[in-house]
Amino acid sequence: MKRIIAVVLVLLLVLSGCTMPNVTSPDTSSDVSQNSSSDILSSSSGTSSSGSSSENITIVSSPASVGTENTVSGSKLPNDVLPTETDTWCYDRISKEQQRIYKILLSSVNRMAYGWIDLGKCNTETYNEDIAVAYRAFTYDYPELFWVPYEYVVKSDSLGVKVAFSLKDEEFKGSYIVPLANKKEMQKEIDEIASKIVAEIKGKTNDKMEMLTLLHDKLCNMVTYYKEPIDQDLLYTVYGALVWGYTVCEGYARTMKYLCRKLGIECLIVTGTSKNEQHMWNMVRLDNEWYHIDLTWNDPGIDSEGNPKPPLHPYFNVTDEVILKDHTIDPDITKVAGSGANLGSVGFNFGLPEAKGKKYDYYDYNELNFSDMLYAARKIVSIYESQNFIELALNDKQLQNYEKDKVAFISALISNIYLVSDEVDLSQKDVVFTNTGNTLYLEWNEKTQSVN
Repeated sequence: MKRIIAVVLVLLLVLSGCTMPNVTSPDTSSDVSQNSSSDILSSSSGTSSSGSSSENITIVSSPASVGTENTVSGSKLPNDVLPTETDTWCYDRISKEQQRIYKILLSSVNRMAYGWIDLGKCNTETYNEDIAVAYRAFTYDYPELFWVPYEYVVKSDSLGVKVAFSLKDEEFKGSYIVPLANKKEMQKEIDEIASKIVAEIKGKTNDKMEMLTLLHDKLCNMVTYYKEPIDQDLLYTVYGALVWGYTVCEGYARTMKYLCRKLGIECLIVTGTSKNEQHMWNMVRLDNEWYHIDLTWNDPGIDSEGNPKPPLHPYFNVTDEVILKDHTIDPDITKVAGSGANLGSVGFNFGLPEAKGKKYDYYDYNELNFSDMLYAARKIVSIYESQNFIELALNDKQLQNYEKDKVAFISALISNIYLVSDEVDLSQKDVVFTNTGNTLYLEWNEKTQSVN
């Protein structure tokens, strides 16, 4: 997860890396001098500070600017950049002052504004915190903004507070993830892929649970988790997931939220930890009940021939109780320990709802619970001819039995299959049993012929 990784000194962003196509930085220039002390800090990725002395600020307009003015005043915010009705979860849960800053930052990022962005008079004691919260909030509400930089600079003087996302001077050489010249074509690539996915799903059903399942499985099949060291910011974005087909947890979560919105499914971004790493996943609402869905850990990747493996569903529409078995959820913004400039390196969420719903738990909904050996055997026989795999959810006792003696457990299941049907002969197949969390995954394929 990228946006809460701490940085060291003046905006030196430390990433885990991977090798992907190079992205060219914008060719812009600025002549900036200043005479007053200023606070320099990063975005949610972390914080740092530096002092300077001067007061004569000159901004050279760049192609990324709109019109001739390089600053955006909160009092002049265009109406068309106000948060939309379907994307106000984080916006609705921050203070009025943070909402004001949120709208200015959102307007500026939409325009890829270059130079200092005027926030006007801010609370002198909390403006660093207010900016960090507003920044995190609008990037969660609008995951499609793939060009948003992971760092910014803030300057405070007697006239007020200013922020810059893209600025080249001695202290801050930040810029948007992609140049303005590339953004339009890249957005077109995203739009075309997203439109095809949405049209395909809507063409099959208008049931929200079925749509969510189709979307989940589609993304698992077309996107692969990138395990190599990462040095390309786009791997954390909707663009990396949909266009490159490679991403990490942040890209999965942002893409899921982005496409859920297009399907009319309310979806939130959640941050925390899993498997001893910072992590990001989603919550979705169906019939006024909330569920967790972790696309990253449901994607089994690709096989030895480069083909996507069938999607798994151990983290599909689960409760708080289930997700907390191997995830931790970052605290609410109202309870975080960090404050001021340090807030940028702290993980937090925005008023997450409780997830107690069970109606749309994937295994309950699809009657795929491993109730007992005979029930599991009948489920396998019923789908044997139509597909070559099945997932069954184990309860705690069954999971203990499986882990205690896997050979005995599997042998008992196969014996029950033969009791149910004499037409299903797994001895003639290559059979693979896999346990993922509380899920037993069984796959059978034609035996590979040996070559003498």
